[in-house]
Amino acid sequence: MRYILVITAMLGLGALMSGCSKTRPGKPKVLVFTKTAGFRHASIPAGIKAIQRLGQENGFDVDTTENAARFTEDSLQQYAAVIYPEHHRRCTE
Repeated sequence: MRYILVITAMLGLGALMSGCSKTRPGKPKVLVFTKTAGFRHASIPAGIKAIQRLGQENGFDVDTTENAARFTEDSLQQYAAVIYPEHHRRCTE
Protein backbone atom coordinates (compact mmCIF):
# COMPACT_ATOMS: atom_id res chain seq x y z
CA MET A 1 0.00 0.00 0.00
CA ARG A 2 3.01 2.24 0.35
CA TYR A 3 3.02 3.23 -3.30
CA ILE A 4 -0.71 3.45 -3.96
CA LEU A 5 -0.42 7.19 -4.50
CA VAL A 6 2.39 6.69 -7.00
CA ILE A 7 0.53 3.96 -8.87
CA THR A 8 -2.57 6.18 -9.03
CA ALA A 9 -0.40 9.00 -10.34
CA MET A 10 1.17 6.83 -13.01
CA LEU A 11 -2.25 5.78 -14.24
CA GLY A 12 -3.34 9.40 -14.37
CA LEU A 13 -0.26 10.41 -16.31
CA GLY A 14 -1.52 8.58 -19.37
CA ALA A 15 -4.12 11.32 -19.78
CA LEU A 16 -1.49 13.97 -19.15
CA MET A 17 0.79 12.71 -21.88
CA SER A 18 -2.08 12.34 -24.37
CA GLY A 19 -3.80 15.04 -26.37
CA CYS A 20 -5.14 16.74 -23.24
CA SER A 21 -1.91 18.61 -22.68
CA LYS A 22 -1.99 20.04 -26.22
CA THR A 23 -4.86 22.34 -25.30
CA ARG A 24 -2.87 24.11 -22.56
CA PRO A 25 -0.10 26.57 -23.40
CA GLY A 26 3.29 25.90 -21.83
CA LYS A 27 4.31 23.08 -19.57
CA PRO A 28 1.48 20.74 -18.46
CA LYS A 29 0.58 20.64 -14.76
CA VAL A 30 -1.02 18.11 -12.45
CA LEU A 31 -2.65 18.71 -9.09
CA VAL A 32 -2.08 16.22 -6.28
CA PHE A 33 -4.90 16.40 -3.71
CA THR A 34 -3.91 14.80 -0.40
CA LYS A 35 -6.59 15.85 2.07
CA THR A 36 -7.59 13.00 4.37
CA ALA A 37 -10.30 12.52 6.97
CA GLY A 38 -9.16 10.60 10.00
CA PHE A 39 -6.27 8.24 9.35
CA ARG A 40 -3.42 9.75 7.32
CA HIS A 41 -1.07 7.23 5.76
CA ALA A 42 2.60 7.91 6.44
CA SER A 43 3.54 7.22 2.80
CA ILE A 44 1.77 10.33 1.43
CA PRO A 45 4.89 12.59 1.59
CA ALA A 46 6.96 9.92 -0.18
CA GLY A 47 4.26 9.60 -2.85
CA ILE A 48 4.25 13.36 -3.41
CA LYS A 49 8.04 13.35 -3.81
CA ALA A 50 7.81 10.49 -6.30
CA ILE A 51 5.23 12.34 -8.41
CA GLN A 52 7.36 15.50 -8.29
CA ARG A 53 10.36 13.46 -9.47
CA LEU A 54 8.23 12.03 -12.30
CA GLY A 55 7.32 15.59 -13.25
CA GLN A 56 10.96 16.69 -13.35
CA GLU A 57 11.92 13.67 -15.45
CA ASN A 58 8.97 13.94 -17.85
CA GLY A 59 8.46 17.68 -18.27
CA PHE A 60 5.36 18.51 -16.23
CA ASP A 61 4.79 20.65 -13.14
CA VAL A 62 3.23 19.32 -9.94
CA ASP A 63 1.09 21.35 -7.54
CA THR A 64 -0.04 19.84 -4.23
CA THR A 65 -2.91 20.83 -1.97
CA GLU A 66 -5.12 19.70 0.87
CA ASN A 67 -7.49 22.60 0.23
CA ALA A 68 -10.76 21.41 -1.30
CA ALA A 69 -11.62 25.02 -2.17
CA ARG A 70 -9.18 24.73 -5.09
CA PHE A 71 -11.75 22.54 -6.84
CA THR A 72 -13.45 25.22 -8.89
CA GLU A 73 -13.97 25.20 -12.62
CA ASP A 74 -11.58 28.13 -13.11
CA SER A 75 -8.85 26.64 -10.93
CA LEU A 76 -9.01 23.15 -12.41
CA GLN A 77 -8.75 24.37 -16.01
CA GLN A 78 -5.01 24.85 -15.56
CA TYR A 79 -4.43 21.14 -14.87
CA ALA A 80 -4.06 18.26 -17.29
CA ALA A 81 -4.83 15.78 -14.48
CA VAL A 82 -5.84 15.62 -10.82
CA ILE A 83 -4.30 12.87 -8.72
CA TYR A 84 -6.02 11.57 -5.58
CA PRO A 85 -4.52 9.11 -3.13
CA GLU A 86 -6.52 5.93 -2.94
CA HIS A 87 -8.26 5.61 0.40
CA HIS A 88 -8.63 2.32 2.20
CA ARG A 89 -10.32 1.55 5.45
CA ARG A 90 -7.96 0.27 8.08
CA CYS A 91 -8.56 -3.29 9.14
CA THR A 92 -9.53 -3.51 12.78
CA GLU A 93 -9.94 -7.28 12.91
